[in-house]
Amino acid sequence: MANEKLTILPEVEIKIKNLEFDVKDNKKLKLPLIAEKDNKKYYVMDEEQFLSLAEVIGEIVEENFYLTLEMKLLEYFPVDFDDVRAVVIQEVEENDLSIDEAIEKVKRENPHLFRTDLNLNLNLDLP
Repeated sequence: MANEKLTILPEVEIKIKNLEFDVKDNKKLKLPLIAEKDNKKYYVMDEEQFLSLAEVIGEIVEENFYLTLEMKLLEYFPVDFDDVRAVVIQEVEENDLSIDEAIEKVKRENPHLFRTDLNLNLNLDLP
């Protein structure tokens, strides 16, 4: 594999295919296709485009984390949602735990943070 070379397409200068991504501020990130090998396409981007794309991916990962955390926390009826969320985030960061592991640890060590007095009698008449 070390001796393999990418074949640069000869028509790159004349005919550039683009892959477009939407990035923040409604800018388009256009990546020219420069090579194709073994049915894999290779694109090139400058440093600014790369950093912009990396930033967008980081924001998406962070947003996904917080949405997942909030959805999972709501399953356990926290007394004070913001406090429990802060404690769970701290557990995730300090102990490298998954969201589920952190919630279980917080529930085990701080049961007073969660409602246990709820009598949910959901009588749903579904067709």
